[in-house]
Amino acid sequence: MLNDPPVNILLVDDQSENLMALEAVLTATGQNIVKAHSGREALIRMLENEFAIVILDIQMPDMTGYEVASTMRKRDATKHTPIIFLTAMYTEDADATFAYSLGAVDFLTKPFVPDVLKSKVQVFVELYKKTREIRRQTELLAEKERERLEAEKQYIKEELLRKEMERQLLEERGLQLEKADQMKTEFLANMSHEIRTPINGVIGMAELLLHTPMSSEQREFAQIIRESAQALLIIINDILDLSKIEAGRLDLDSLDFHVVPLVEGTAELLAETARTKELSVMTFIEPQVPPFLNGDPGRLRQVLLNLVGNALKFTESGEVIIRVASVASSDSTNQINVKFSVSDTGIGLTEEAKIRLFRPFSQADGSTTRKFGGTGLGLSISKRLVEMMGGQIGVNSVPGEGSTFWFEVPLQIGQPTSKISFDKTGFENTKVLVVDDQDSARAIFNAYISSWGMECICVERPEQAFVLLEQAAAANSPFDLVITDLKMPEQDGFEFLEDARRMPACAQTKFVLCTGYDLAGQSENATTQGFDGYLTKPVQQSRLFNLIASLVSEKVSSKDGVAPTLLTADEEAGVDIDVAMQSMKILLAEDNLVNQKVAMAQLRKLGMRTVTVSNGLEAVEEVCRNNYALVFMDCQMPEMDGFEATQEIRNLELKTGKHIPIIGLTAHAMEGDRERCLASGMSDYLSKPTSLERLSKILNKWLSAKSPESLPAFVKSDSAG
Repeated sequence: MLNDPPVNILLVDDQSENLMALEAVLTATGQNIVKAHSGREALIRMLENEFAIVILDIQMPDMTGYEVASTMRKRDATKHTPIIFLTAMYTEDADATFAYSLGAVDFLTKPFVPDVLKSKVQVFVELYKKTREIRRQTELLAEKERERLEAEKQYIKEELLRKEMERQLLEERGLQLEKADQMKTEFLANMSHEIRTPINGVIGMAELLLHTPMSSEQREFAQIIRESAQALLIIINDILDLSKIEAGRLDLDSLDFHVVPLVEGTAELLAETARTKELSVMTFIEPQVPPFLNGDPGRLRQVLLNLVGNALKFTESGEVIIRVASVASSDSTNQINVKFSVSDTGIGLTEEAKIRLFRPFSQADGSTTRKFGGTGLGLSISKRLVEMMGGQIGVNSVPGEGSTFWFEVPLQIGQPTSKISFDKTGFENTKVLVVDDQDSARAIFNAYISSWGMECICVERPEQAFVLLEQAAAANSPFDLVITDLKMPEQDGFEFLEDARRMPACAQTKFVLCTGYDLAGQSENATTQGFDGYLTKPVQQSRLFNLIASLVSEKVSSKDGVAPTLLTADEEAGVDIDVAMQSMKILLAEDNLVNQKVAMAQLRKLGMRTVTVSNGLEAVEEVCRNNYALVFMDCQMPEMDGFEATQEIRNLELKTGKHIPIIGLTAHAMEGDRERCLASGMSDYLSKPTSLERLSKILNKWLSAKSPESLPAFVKSDSAG
């Protein structure tokens, strides 16, 4: 090995000339040569130094080489030192055998061959060096192992001490976490109550407003107020759902709902954003899709809002189209698979971006996040919700050309929740011409109008429309209605109308302006310029049908003698209760003045007689003084809260034998609130904000004479026996 220190070689011979000869040969090896003239001197040298090899003469006067070797083998320090015997005597095989038995590694006779001796010595020198290095490494490892064991002992002591301290800290932290969790629950409950209380006023009053006579524009504004408040309520509910998500107890509702207003209302919420960016938003629900489905409309709306919001965010020009279609049915005759898709003409996605897309806090890339903002969490939540509904979600996209996000879920066919219907009677011979340069808009108009039994022809350019108008008039079959887009490349809607009004062929034709850019005063301007009607995109089925029906009413009524039935709006649907129940008296215990007004107006709309008190103590006193069919009891009130008031009423009933249904009202809507209401003695539970539909259902449930749930508790127990 390079840079290794020289090792010691011991030469033992009683003849000086022999020592000199050996030294001359072995000096070339570069090692330290130590000489001894006798066996005794050799043993002394071995006490002083360690030798890689000993060259030992056999015949010496005071001690033979055999005796020296035998003594060496008795000492631990030299028992393994290599010995090469060297002799000038004539030897028999027995001598060599005896030498090897003493541990010799070789037996050479004089005169020796220098190169042979040198090579043999060099082998054992190298072996000694390796052995010494191995021993040194072993000692180092042993020392390190000792140090490691010592450090490990110290670590174990410190770890045991740390564990004990950690155990004590965990006990203390557990107590603190219990307090913090309780504070968090109380905070979320109070936040829910404080936020949901004003939202209850907004949604409740907007719903009541929709049941009053209004112009179409006023009704549209009221619908937007209600839809916006409901969207805000969904966001609040998502925040409150955090505890359920963490616990894996996020539940889905199963409600009957009307799919058209759900989809069109979602688009309407984001229409203003689209108009600001001058994007066209269209909705299309295939006529084959059942109008009423059963599922969780709130979660479906949440996923749609996320997908449409993303489409608008990542689209700078062009259009966004929301489509709903029925796909292959499942085995159940009452269940279908419904596919919702949102297509845009935005930036599109690469294959790598698609892989990351549905991960939490992930967007297509960093530059996208910087330019458009957002955390990317919405798509991850949407994916989870869709999968919880038993469906799947995905995306088809080409970079630079746009994307189509879709999700498909199995839904039950629902029961009608309103009296919405399209009365197509008398419209069979109605002819409608659509002029729009947007392919998707023409396709949607054609699908809707044709599904109502009317004849619909769509063209892309005004000059094509003029040709068709002339041809139809010449054939004595003029168009009844023309729907024209506002912004077209060759001629806008106003210019088209001006030219069309000059044509004799259009003398009896009605004209409707349709636009995705609803500017202030544009509706009035359209009427002033000669249009008979005005539509905004996204076009809603009900508005389109009602407008067509109203414009062609003279033709239909003159043919059949009956004016056409307009589409009944979802908000105008009846929320009926039994007539016999309307004479019953209801007690409302509510301390918030806005909530009082909302609940009173809703109950009055349902035909109920209502008395109001402002706290639980007054509620108990009122129940003692008068007979009430049912009590709506707010949970949080001054003087005495709803839970205490309910328990007090139930205690009084033990003496009187009476039983009154008590419905808990709370804006908390947290996990366990319903159970707490029932545990206090309440009959049922309603979370705020509530609706006319939910109020009517709860009244029918508890006031119907046929309902066993409305019977006193002791009566039900007896009958059960």
